[in-house]
Amino acid sequence: MKIAVNTRLLQENKLEGIGVFMHEILQRVVKQNPQHQFHFFFNKPFSKNFIYAENVIGHIVPLPVSKPFLLQFWQNVLLPKAVRKIKADAFLSLDNLLGSGFKIPTHLVVHDINFEYRPQDLPPSTAKFYCKNVPNYALETSRIVTVSNFSKDTIHQKYAINLDKIDVVYNAPKAIFKPVQDFEKSVIQKKYTNGKPYFVYVGSIHPRKNLEGLLKAFELFCAQNNEVDLVIVGASMWKDSMPDEIKNSASFNRIHIVGRVNDTELHVIIASALAMCYVPFFEGFGIPLVEAMACGVPVITSNCTSMPEVVADAGLLVNPIDSNEIYEALVQICTDTNLRFTLMDKGLLRVKTFSWDESACLYWESVQKIL
Repeated sequence: MKIAVNTRLLQENKLEGIGVFMHEILQRVVKQNPQHQFHFFFNKPFSKNFIYAENVIGHIVPLPVSKPFLLQFWQNVLLPKAVRKIKADAFLSLDNLLGSGFKIPTHLVVHDINFEYRPQDLPPSTAKFYCKNVPNYALETSRIVTVSNFSKDTIHQKYAINLDKIDVVYNAPKAIFKPVQDFEKSVIQKKYTNGKPYFVYVGSIHPRKNLEGLLKAFELFCAQNNEVDLVIVGASMWKDSMPDEIKNSASFNRIHIVGRVNDTELHVIIASALAMCYVPFFEGFGIPLVEAMACGVPVITSNCTSMPEVVADAGLLVNPIDSNEIYEALVQICTDTNLRFTLMDKGLLRVKTFSWDESACLYWESVQKIL
């Protein structure tokens, strides 16, 4: 069979949540199914590293999609035309968006529908685009995969889609994420915080991620503790400048902005941290949580949406809108050694639940239902 795939988010050195899922799943699926021919469709020149096997053919359907109306034209007009040209038997999209005009079975990954519940976190045109189109894509597609049971329930409830049409495929940590020795931690701490222990946040700098709440909690913490800093790993999603809540923080001199880093560096930064502090308002899964657990690092995360499902009892769950609760969790991690080691052990056990190999098999089982 010829299987067409929307791979526009496979961008070298720019893989975040959805792109990581796409990369990890597709590289396994194409290698495990050499009997099929996979056609990857990009909207710009692509890295050969994303042509994972001999049964993959890359195509460029060129168009910058920085604006919603351009993205809509690409996925509703240009992409379906290119897919028809190769006479594909099925079309897969792993990035929440499907497009229209496909006369073949389609399969869609809807990671979450945060835009329905928190549209204020997005530029107005982007929120409007997603709220208008994703419900139609979800209804029209032959089958849906999502990344947590929480997301499955919200898609079902919001769009009145039968639960039997939705399969759950978890994210997972890459194999590189594992604990490091104390001497390695010391090297990383010297590199980023002048030798001080630190909390770490990993993710895009985006209103939904609640960095403002974390920073308020960290300011309270700094008033009581001079020994632990905060490292922020990630880039701003909507603008390049540093957000005001970071620039204006009273603890700015103890906040270290790393930006986007490669997996090798990300691994040692996470593994050398005192704890992962990841307290978004809404999350479909939260890959930094499993990366931290795989590194034997305690997790502080939100008590809402998908995060309790992912972490279970292997982390401290806090109300993301209550900076005092986040602050108290920071203090607990620093002062309660037994708790910290208990969370480390529980995290290492919990993370065994998540495997990219297993997730790729589950994803392909879902795809096979439409072929």
